[in-house]
Amino acid sequence: MRIAPDRTLRVLLVDADIDAASSTAQLLQDQGCTVTLAMSLDQAVRVAALQQPHLVLIRVDLVDTAVIEAIRQTKAINTKLTPLFGCMTAKTDAASGHRWLQAGFDYVLNAPVEPRALPALVDSLRRLHEPARDP
Repeated sequence: MRIAPDRTLRVLLVDADIDAASSTAQLLQDQGCTVTLAMSLDQAVRVAALQQPHLVLIRVDLVDTAVIEAIRQTKAINTKLTPLFGCMTAKTDAASGHRWLQAGFDYVLNAPVEPRALPALVDSLRRLHEPARDP
């Protein structure tokens, strides 16, 4: 499903560190996104069902069954729009990056998130959700 041109991207930010979450949320809002904060994976699944986010951005250090299950549940609940998943982590070496992608993440970002990384991510999401143009 594509978003209407006049609508903003909805981002669900999952981070138990309120200071880091506030900074990341502000950077996303500066890019024109609507941001909702969840403090836990369980809360994120519930919020995603109501919000139908375009992107779920999760701060996580380990790929574990709780993370994989939260991604699975969120994708199953969001039938109108399947969100993309971004991982914010300190573990971004090649082997870890491969594990994040296998777990269901579409994007891997260094944590703490560098301000210059978010505009590129938001721009790619906007391009992905642009209305199709007639040839």
